Amino acid sequence: APWAPEPGIAAVNIRRVAGGPLPPRLLWVDYADRSEATARSPEALNTLRRMVEGTMAVWPDWYEEDSAGHWQRRPHTDDAELRLLARHHRARLMPLVRLHADKPFDWDEAERIAVRDRLDGFTVMVYKMPGPDWMAAAESEAVRRELALNLLMIEPQGNQAIMREITPYVGLLPGPRRDRALPITPTATVDPTVDLDTLGPQILRMQGF
Repeated sequence: APWAPEPGIAAVNIRRVAGGPLPPRLLWVDYADRSEATARSPEALNTLRRMVEGTMAVWPDWYEEDSAGHWQRRPHTDDAELRLLARHHRARLMPLVRLHADKPFDWDEAERIAVRDRLDGFTVMVYKMPGPDWMAAAESEAVRRELALNLLMIEPQGNQAIMREITPYVGLLPGPRRDRALPITPTATVDPTVDLDTLGPQILRMQGF
């Protein structure tokens, strides 16, 4: 038991202190298709609040590329609640954008939208990972523009993704830049009583927001 000769003061010997980074957790918010703007249900907002807390980055499914190569905001993807929660919990806001496979990445368009919409970067869904030359050129562009990208390739089964970071600053995943395999877990399957930090590195996918 703690003891010290002076009343009211306890002496404790600390033999060992251990620590380390929490496992990276990323939140993919997949919006439902809507014909008109509707309010989110209290249940959806409560789930969003719980999932954002402790998350390193939030990927709302906000943008898609049209046939002319311009990025368009998906209709009725309201962002007020999500923006507030991401900023409050200091999560990076890196919306998902779906690009056509046969078009090169438009860095000017990405930079323009990132500045306009006050974003930390983008998560780009690809059908296959680019080669080393593209990666090297992208690293240079990311540094020059101070714009981060996550390349995301969903595997055919849909329960795992290959992710590669291209960033001018400290990344979301520890260690060197390389392709990482991360499981995709639907938030609807997560036990509401579980501590999310015990789940390990993964992508949590919130569908139908």
